[in-house]
Amino acid sequence: EGLITINRNAFWGCMNIENLVIPNSVKKICYSAFEKCSGLEYVHFGDNCQEIQGNAFCECTNLRTIEMGSQIKFLCDYAFAHCERLTTIYCLADTPPQKSWSVFYDSYAIERIYVPYNSVNKYKRIWQTYASKIYPYKNGAHQ
Repeated sequence: EGLITINRNAFWGCMNIENLVIPNSVKKICYSAFEKCSGLEYVHFGDNCQEIQGNAFCECTNLRTIEMGSQIKFLCDYAFAHCERLTTIYCLADTPPQKSWSVFYDSYAIERIYVPYNSVNKYKRIWQTYASKIYPYKNGAHQ
């Protein structure tokens, strides 16, 4: 707690991180902060995280699940690119975060993106590329 920013390249290439819980105090994950962390399988972003910068989790080849909190606003270029095992995304922001076209570039395994129940149509409209993969998430239960 107390950490506001995870700096550029802070954990670049760390292979021993498997599960990552970003504290609620963190507002921004900088460029390439966790790039090429090949052991990483799960990331939970604290509720106050607003921005995930470019390449932040690029080439995390074992990443399977990400959970973004309710305050996420920006998903930048290639933030989760080349995450070939990424299948499940939770995004709890009522307003869909702005995302680059390349945020999930070459991450073709994505099966489901869970969003707040009342925001499904907004996400489908704004995240058109992933519309068929967007499902409601309500009160901790998948609908």
